[in-house]
Amino acid sequence: YEAGHMVPMDQPAAALALLDGFLTNKPFY
Repeated sequence: YEAGHMVPMDQPAAALALLDGFLTNKPFY
């Protein structure tokens, strides 16, 4: 499954945090 490309519907907060880190060019791990 494309978990790395699709936004997890059960984890919106985590998805937003990851997306925010990506947009701000910061490591999310």
